[in-house]
Amino acid sequence: MGHRDAGVSESAVSSPGGRTGVILVVEPSHEMRQLLVELLGRQGYEVIGAEGVSQARQQLRGDRAPDLVIADVDARRGASSLLRWVRAELAATPLILLVGLGDALDEEQALALGASGMMRKPFDFDDLLRQVQRMAA
Repeated sequence: MGHRDAGVSESAVSSPGGRTGVILVVEPSHEMRQLLVELLGRQGYEVIGAEGVSQARQQLRGDRAPDLVIADVDARRGASSLLRWVRAELAATPLILLVGLGDALDEEQALALGASGMMRKPFDFDDLLRQVQRMAA
């Protein structure tokens, strides 16, 4: 499997996990996005990384829709446009929201916005992986 990240060269990620599925990671922090792309790629998923909605659209152009979207949401960085796009273009796709510790969004609100799950930053990767496995199966 491989991964793609807007602004980062494409490279192969070895994946002994044997899992399949495409995960779109929308994360404005380059370091966090790269970490998620690499860690999920090692689990056998094809991971597409994007900084925001416009890069996510470009990355998905011509490809099949992702099986799961993991997105950082921060009202100061256009979370509403991200959520509108995911629900309009990828309505049936499960969505895990990554929410900052200081963000007022709670799980009930996240579900009301169309999320399938929510993780509060900082989070344990194993906890995220359990949600991913449950939703991308």
